Amino acid sequence: MQTTKLLLLLVLLCSACNNKNDAPKPDIKFERAQWDTKDGLNYTHRKQMINDLLKNYKWPGIKKDSVINLLGEPDAIEEDIFMLYHYEQKHLGSFPLSTQSLVIQLTPDSTVKLARTN
Repeated sequence: MQTTKLLLLLVLLCSACNNKNDAPKPDIKFERAQWDTKDGLNYTHRKQMINDLLKNYKWPGIKKDSVINLLGEPDAIEEDIFMLYHYEQKHLGSFPLSTQSLVIQLTPDSTVKLARTN
């Protein structure tokens, strides 16, 4: 009986602490100024712009420099092949637990092979 009460109290506390800001926000068109906007450690609008970037921009064949002119410097580069633009991160303090990124894959001549999310 005591265990049941404690379990019920724990469930109620967890549900009360649920972040109401987790509701999905509508997609918006890519705009560079909003793309760069951050609130602390997180980008404010990038997640909402990902679908527009993937659907309305022709990625294959674009030069690396053109991608950087459009999106800015990537958040990470892996093996000189992948440019990563983070759009959502979950943190424990300042330590990132999970990261979702726009991944731009480059060919050896520094043109875009494909763009996708991870």
